[in-house]
Amino acid sequence: MCADENSSFELDIGCLKLLDRFHRQTIHQLGNPKFITIFGNHIAQLAFTNPFLMHVILAITATHSRYLAQHPIPLPRTIPELHHWVCCAALFNQKLSQPIRPDDRDPLWATAAFLGIIAMSSFDISDPAKAFPLKESEPSDLEWLMFAEGKMAVFDLVKPLREGSVFVEMEQEYSQAMTPASGSGIEGVVPELAEICELTASSSAASSPYFHAVHSLSLLQTKAAQGAMTKAMTLNFLGKMDPEYKKLLHVKDDRALLLLAMWYKMAMGHQWWVEHRATVEGAAICEYLRRRCGGDELMLRLLPWPSGVQTLA
Repeated sequence: MCADENSSFELDIGCLKLLDRFHRQTIHQLGNPKFITIFGNHIAQLAFTNPFLMHVILAITATHSRYLAQHPIPLPRTIPELHHWVCCAALFNQKLSQPIRPDDRDPLWATAAFLGIIAMSSFDISDPAKAFPLKESEPSDLEWLMFAEGKMAVFDLVKPLREGSVFVEMEQEYSQAMTPASGSGIEGVVPELAEICELTASSSAASSPYFHAVHSLSLLQTKAAQGAMTKAMTLNFLGKMDPEYKKLLHVKDDRALLLLAMWYKMAMGHQWWVEHRATVEGAAICEYLRRRCGGDELMLRLLPWPSGVQTLA
């Protein structure tokens, strides 16, 4: 039984199988040993008294199971995956609408983090020609960005790095994922990225919407070349994404799209929940930019996917 003062549900055989798979498999693909200890020993126990957290654990496990089964052809989301996601979202929003108690903080942050992963991985398109930005624009384009913003709002609300939180031990990882580029200039920036985004020694986050994205990608390339890139580092691009940069993505700005495609390519192989969206949307972005920027040699040289739009199915 999983229950709190607002709701409860029985863990049937399907739920118990998913919970077992979470401990045996899924949790090991979500973070480093420190993450595994915190979520396996602490957060999983809190789930029994926080139904919204239990639902999201079951949902992300079902999502991961579908990911493992779908190669090479993507599979549609399953009934357990959708059921637990919908139940979690309803209970999570209900909890956030009430006064937040101290004991609510860690379960709320864990749930927000998992919902962000599910949002990014919830992508059923297999044909790049039918993906953003090649397809006709729709309000649901880049919907995962909205979930990322919501996750950061919860972060600010519950302060998971506060004294007494189970997440304090992950302060270094959160710093890698969420610390924005500071100061100004182009020290450490890949020269070609500085050139295409028109960054100079006087550039800053205040003067350029590309500033953080370029610095984040440059750091990733440097760390990758050194063999020192971590899973947490790949999230820095998302963790402090500039609001103006997000607006540029929505209007299909060439340089903003290029930076997103480059991040997709860097994140692949490090975050399973980015893999499918990155493969399809990354290819779509590159094809879109080839059609728009055919005479821009620098742009074409930086595109991380080869020419030609191919379906995965």
